[in-house]
Amino acid sequence: YFDTETTGIDRKKCSIIQFAGIVEYDDEIVDTIELKFQPFEEAIIEDSALTKNGLSIDDIIDFMPHEEGFNKVKSFMDKHINRFEKTDKFYAAGYNIRFDLEFLQEFFKYNGDKYGIGSYFNWKTIDALPMMHILDWKGKLNLENYQLKTVCDKYKIPLDNAHDALEDIKATRKLIRTLFK
Repeated sequence: YFDTETTGIDRKKCSIIQFAGIVEYDDEIVDTIELKFQPFEEAIIEDSALTKNGLSIDDIIDFMPHEEGFNKVKSFMDKHINRFEKTDKFYAAGYNIRFDLEFLQEFFKYNGDKYGIGSYFNWKTIDALPMMHILDWKGKLNLENYQLKTVCDKYKIPLDNAHDALEDIKATRKLIRTLFK
């Protein structure tokens, strides 16, 4: 499971500033990571993204350097996946996970990793958002919106600090596990 917080929605011009992940084997959490790092130098920082994340420019300046964040994300993945073994890959799990995968791919490219996330993730995803859409389509769910906080409230899953990557991914994991039951 992983989530990112970013400086905006354009994956080419905006940057990841927070990465959180949970590694699970056989329904047990075996590792977690949470990193906050500065955006890449030329990144666009949208005011709306900072408002959503509850951050300021001063906060971001105090985060670790971008390259250090990349190295720590990659080391974390290397600890769990042999990127050269074709059958040893993560299933990407999250909420609207395509957004995060696209940002993560650009993050790898920007930092000179020509192989990108394909070395770590297979193409199969586990995403709670399309599950919500199916429930809506089947008439079993009708919410005012399908933001993670709204969905978690519906399923009584605590999410006090929405748009914090670690809090979001913990709640998403609980949501996915609830849906599978």
